[in-house]
Formats: sequence, structure tokens, C-alpha cells
Amino acid sequence: QGPGQAVVTFMSWQPGIRSVVQYGVDGQPLSAEAQGQVSTYTSQICPTNRESLNAPAIGEQMVTDAKLAELLDTSDVLPEDSVAYKVVEPSEAWAKLSEGCIKYSNPDAFYQAPYIHNVILPDLKPRTRYCYRPVDS
Repeated sequence: QGPGQAVVTFMSWQPGIRSVVQYGVDGQPLSAEAQGQVSTYTSQICPTNRESLNAPAIGEQMVTDAKLAELLDTSDVLPEDSVAYKVVEPSEAWAKLSEGCIKYSNPDAFYQAPYIHNVILPDLKPRTRYCYRPVDS
């Protein structure tokens, strides 16, 4: 950021946590408050190194056939008449993995990041040590 500013980044798993930080000069009360922004993201699980996960050169298989089948199998989350309904046996799991991604709306096939809070602390003095804490922590 600009002169006299610092960015505080913290994460939380709970929704509704405010992006607010109390801060002040070290050894003094946290008398100032700054508000920031919160963001998060969801990412589809796509094992791009599927050959290494399925049959690594060294060590044990990282993703078991059974675990992959559990993610690909939609029979627990969709009705039988759904176009995305499938029952996947562990022995056929790797063959059913389409282009390295799990191609449907199984909630277990997505990674939900924590809430990422970014707060800019303004009006800071050079060569001064500050303390801060998120308000809702």
C-alpha cells in the first residue's frame, strides 16, 4: 500500500466475522479501528497429476480407488432419474475421471477456502511498532 499504511490479512472459517481490526502503538491501548474487505473462493478438485496420484513412482497410492469412487459416485446425492446420477465402483473410478476433474455438483468435489480478510491500517508513523487484533477474534 502507500506510505503510512500497512495491510493486515487474517483468515476465518466462520461466516459473519467482520473485517475489522483494532490497532495502536505497541504498549498502548488499541484505540484505533480500521475496516477492510472479505473474500473467499471455491475451487473444483481437479487432480491434474492423476498418473502420479494413481500409480506414483515411489510410495503408496495417494488417492485410493475407493476414495475417488466415493467422490465420483452421485447415488447418495442425486435421484436415480437425474442425468448426472451414477454409481461408480472403485475398480472403475480412474477410468470415469473426466479430463482430470470431477464433472458434477457433488459438494465433496469442491474445496471451499476460508474467509480471507484484508484490512488497511492508515496513518501509521515510520519507525513505530504497532499491535493489532481482529475485533471478532
